[in-house]
Amino acid sequence: MASTVTQLLAKFARHYPECGSTRASQIFDDAHREINIRLRLRENVVSVNLTDGTQEYDLAATYQLIHSVFFFESASSYWPLEATSIDHLDVLDPYWRGRTESTDEGDPTKYYIRNTTDSDTSKQVIGFLPIPDTTTSAGYPIVKVYAHQEGTLTTSETLPASLLSDQIYVYKMAEIFSAEHDFKKVAYWSDLYEKEFQRNLIHIKNRQERLDTSWTAASNGFMSSLS
Repeated sequence: MASTVTQLLAKFARHYPECGSTRASQIFDDAHREINIRLRLRENVVSVNLTDGTQEYDLAATYQLIHSVFFFESASSYWPLEATSIDHLDVLDPYWRGRTESTDEGDPTKYYIRNTTDSDTSKQVIGFLPIPDTTTSAGYPIVKVYAHQEGTLTTSETLPASLLSDQIYVYKMAEIFSAEHDFKKVAYWSDLYEKEFQRNLIHIKNRQERLDTSWTAASNGFMSSLS
């Protein structure tokens, strides 16, 4: 059974008892965010209601990694949208930003993600090409975004059950703390963390034991390849 956050903090304290509880909790939150994103531990689906003539829509900042996006014309008619970026569009279709006429509208075939201004900070939006020409009514048309969603844990909640052990958290937290107070051990903890990350990555990708393909971790730790 997976440990609670409180139990994990106690394990971390065995290595660095001088780290106060408040700072340890902050370090845990940072470690948890990175581990969840890198190992893709919280996949979710968010639905985006469309408005005729509106190209971009707010996408919660908690959605950190987009896996795929589908346009649902109806319950029985749907298709995947092709991923693109504003960099690609600026090079391949320089006039895309200025297209606002009804002739530029239609059923989306592509999507992009970008960050825009939001008061003094920024927010994440998802944009569609062509610009949607229909407003969502009675559930359709709608876009479904399959993505990794960031989440926070309270002290009584448990760590992700798909992990091999708590050590990946302990090592990452120790790496962060040592960078502040025990610099000579930063490389030591970092090496342990990356090795534990690779073990967990392979384990998570290979959970279907009889699948004909298997995953091996790449050297950068963020991508894997099929074999």
